[in-house]
Amino acid sequence: MSIVVTRRPPTRTLRRVLLVDLPGVHSTSATSPEEELSCGVIEGRHHSVTPELLVVAVDATQLERHLKLASFVARQDKPTIIALTMMDLLARSRQTVNVRKLEAALGVPVIPVDGRTGWGADSSTKVASVCSIATDATVYCVVEGKGAVRIGDNEFLFEPHDVFVAPSWAPVQLSAVTESVLFSYFDRPVLAALNLLREERA
Repeated sequence: MSIVVTRRPPTRTLRRVLLVDLPGVHSTSATSPEEELSCGVIEGRHHSVTPELLVVAVDATQLERHLKLASFVARQDKPTIIALTMMDLLARSRQTVNVRKLEAALGVPVIPVDGRTGWGADSSTKVASVCSIATDATVYCVVEGKGAVRIGDNEFLFEPHDVFVAPSWAPVQLSAVTESVLFSYFDRPVLAALNLLREERA
């Protein structure tokens, strides 16, 4: 993975995320290959996909229909977030959802979101960042350019030939003084292969 940082006033926050979009399911009884795939991942039976976090999109206008599956996912003892969609349509029909009561009933965070505007995405990211802490990291190699990197609460300057490492649980902000080129790679597969990967889930 390569990163090009240009000289602009705002900084950019980077966080390593691999998002796997599973086929939508409405029941825990898998009757099709697509539903079997999704249920297998949710239940931890899939041979290669082992999610660190499950995000379940729930239509707020059809809450009763989706609550059974949401409850099923929440019971899997995996970090889970319920993304409550269609909140704008709910308001138009003069209906409401008590998010705090829904959280208490399901036992997992519930975040209202709007997929068209991105509203609620920041809250989801913050919640997801505290769901697990692992020993893996991202290694950055500076090819050219100068700038600064903030890893968590610490800020460092970088220049060509510098190498710095950011743990997976820390937010990373890059800002450039001159146009910069950085390469990055993740050490998670190596740590896992050597049985050195450790992970703590909230």
